[in-house]
Amino acid sequence: MTESTVPATATAVEEKDDDMTMEERVNWLKSRGIQIETSEDRKAAAAAAATKQDGGEGECDTIRYVHIPHEPKALSERTVQRSKSKRHTAGDLLLTHLKPAFHSSDDTTDLSLLKSSPLVGSSAGPSTVSPSTLQSVAEQEGHVEQFRLVNAVPSNKFTGVNLYIDEIGLLKRLPLNQRAMELAQRCGYNPPPLLYGDVFVGRVQYQPTIGNVDVKVEEVMGGEWVERAAVQNLEYQAGTMGVSGERQAVVDGMDGTEQEAEGYSWTQTNDEIEIRVKIPATPKPTVTFRPMTLRVSVGCDVKVALELYARVDMDGCTWTLETNKDKKNEKVLVITCEKSECVTWPRIVT
Repeated sequence: MTESTVPATATAVEEKDDDMTMEERVNWLKSRGIQIETSEDRKAAAAAAATKQDGGEGECDTIRYVHIPHEPKALSERTVQRSKSKRHTAGDLLLTHLKPAFHSSDDTTDLSLLKSSPLVGSSAGPSTVSPSTLQSVAEQEGHVEQFRLVNAVPSNKFTGVNLYIDEIGLLKRLPLNQRAMELAQRCGYNPPPLLYGDVFVGRVQYQPTIGNVDVKVEEVMGGEWVERAAVQNLEYQAGTMGVSGERQAVVDGMDGTEQEAEGYSWTQTNDEIEIRVKIPATPKPTVTFRPMTLRVSVGCDVKVALELYARVDMDGCTWTLETNKDKKNEKVLVITCEKSECVTWPRIVT
């Protein structure tokens, strides 16, 4: 009897099989000339066919958005195609485009979690949707929930930034996405919302029509829009409260409320901030203004060094000295800085 020989490639596959993820296995096989069609390939082919039917590949815009994996992997850019003929009527394509990304075919939904935790975006406690309805939702196509990271306001030309998340990520027991939560916190949400599983970041212009706009990885990692987000969200909140007639929540330093900080106190209006620093009566203080920083020193002693929350107009910055009635050997340095943008700051420093 002759002994059968196992091909070397087959042996290599078997040895690697236990250690590789599905994605790594597919890439490994493709690199060796084996033709494999994945569900992603079929979706891409269907999208290309739809694009061609809409008027040809040359008649489409490619819109970029960013994927934030819940795993410690690099952020990546992805794309969605939009027909140029539907540029002004397409709306937010990501709400439909991302449904397959959140589809789950296995039975991992834990409805008991609703007894103690509301779904993301809910402000009124646990959901009252029946278990049978939720289970049917979980077993069907993915459901995309939109979280407004930056609201559309006049100062950003009505162009907002959204997070797209799995609506029932909690029920699927998906892990928390720490990087997406940190991004939300940098945008002024403190504490940040609980975000489960993979999260996607997209930009949408809301006026004059609704449509997706490019967002790149480098912007998500540290773009200028992140620094302005909290101020723009407050701008949106102020506008909303003005329309509804409700009273906006008290913000630090507003309504004449003096906020105490280490070495100084401060108040604000929509137009300016005022900082008060107690200093010795002599020598004369040195006050240095920069668009994003403020420094107060008396002789060699630095009293205050602040990195401001937002920009100030240096031409509108002044200071005066007031006598401290309680202490004759002490004065109060009163600094007034005009804001570059007439909006409320959530805090005075970054």
